[in-house]
Amino acid sequence: MSFEFFPQPNVILQIGSISLYFYGAMYALSAISAYFITQYWVQKFQIKNCTHDDILDIIFWSMISGVVGGRIFYMLVYNFQNFLEDLLSIFTVWNGGMSIHGGLIGGAIGFIIITKIKRINVLEFADIAVVSIAFGMALGRLGNFVNKELVGRVTDISWAIDFGDGLMRHPSQLYAMGKDLMLFFIFWYILLKISDNKNYTSGIIFSGFIVTYAIFRFIVEFFRQPDPQLGFIFLEFSMGQILSVALFFVGAFSFFIVRRKK
Repeated sequence: MSFEFFPQPNVILQIGSISLYFYGAMYALSAISAYFITQYWVQKFQIKNCTHDDILDIIFWSMISGVVGGRIFYMLVYNFQNFLEDLLSIFTVWNGGMSIHGGLIGGAIGFIIITKIKRINVLEFADIAVVSIAFGMALGRLGNFVNKELVGRVTDISWAIDFGDGLMRHPSQLYAMGKDLMLFFIFWYILLKISDNKNYTSGIIFSGFIVTYAIFRFIVEFFRQPDPQLGFIFLEFSMGQILSVALFFVGAFSFFIVRRKK
C-alpha cells in the first residue's frame, strides 16, 4: 500500500485510494481543539454538572447540527434554484456549499437541545464556547484558502493572489481567518477578566460575541467576491453582509434581554 503526502494541493495524505483532505483535517482539528479549550474554561468557571463526557457530547452534537444547518441554509438561501432542480443536491456536501450563518443557527439549536438534556446551564456554557467557535471558524477559513474557494475581489495590491482564474484577488479567506483569530483573542481576554467575577450576567459574553462577529464579518465581506449565483443583493452589499446585519440585531436584542434579566 502506497503512502503519499500532499499528492494534491488540497489533500494532506493519500493511503492507497483513501485521501485525507485538508478541509476535513481542519474539521477534525476544530473538534479536538474545542475539547481542550472548553475543558479549560469549564474548570475555570466551575460550570456545574459538566463532565468530560458531557463536553464531548456537546461538541459532537453541536458540530453535527452546525454542519446540517450550514448546508440547509446554503441551499435555501445561496443556491435555491439548484435545490429546486435537484432536491437530492442538499446531500452532496462534497460538492461544496456551506453557510457560516446557517452553521451558527444549526449549531445553536443542537447546543441548546443537548445542554438542556444534560441539565447544564445553557447561557454559562455558551459564554465559554465562544472562543472554541472563533478558533474553529479560523481553521475553516484556512481550509477555504487551501481549497481556493470563497475567493476575494479583483485588486492590484502587492499581496494579491491568483486562485486559478488568471485574476489577482484579495486573499479574503486569510482576512476572514484573521478576523476569527481576533475574536478568539479578544474573548479569551474577556473571559480571563471575568472568570473570578461571580456576579457577571450569564449570556452577555455570547451575545457580545454575536454582535462583534456580525460587525467584523460585514467589514471583511467588502473584500470577498460575492457568490456568482447571487451577485450583489442590495446596492453594493452581498448576501453575507445582509445576513450579518440581521445577525447583529439578533445579537443586540439578546444582549438587551440578558441585561434586562439581571
